[in-house]
Amino acid sequence: MTAPVDRLRHELAGALRLADRFGFSEGICNHFSAVAPSDAERFLINPLGLHWSEISPDDLLLIDGDGEVEATALHIHVAGHRANPRHRAIMHVHMPYATALTMVAGGRLEMAHQTAVRFHRRMTHIP
Repeated sequence: MTAPVDRLRHELAGALRLADRFGFSEGICNHFSAVAPSDAERFLINPLGLHWSEISPDDLLLIDGDGEVEATALHIHVAGHRANPRHRAIMHVHMPYATALTMVAGGRLEMAHQTAVRFHRRMTHIP
């Protein structure tokens, strides 16, 4: 591993831990990514399943544009980096109250969480 990639690993892991400290780690489904130095088709990204407060530099994945990573991370981050190569890092967070505000419909606040979408229209009521 090269020194520039090692440095980027430390910076990205630090950014994730700092974001958690400020309350921006709403779950485990958001990601930060950064383009690897000198290779526009390789990216560092945090893996699914680790809370941002736990991320260390060695936990970050180095993937290519077709890498094996959680689907939303791949589609949001790789597409974003490809769409504008000037963007060296993409930080996708859900602000603490953003989910609540987007769920207000007709004055009623619905209970929801971004990870609950997988159950949409798949649940049946059991008395």
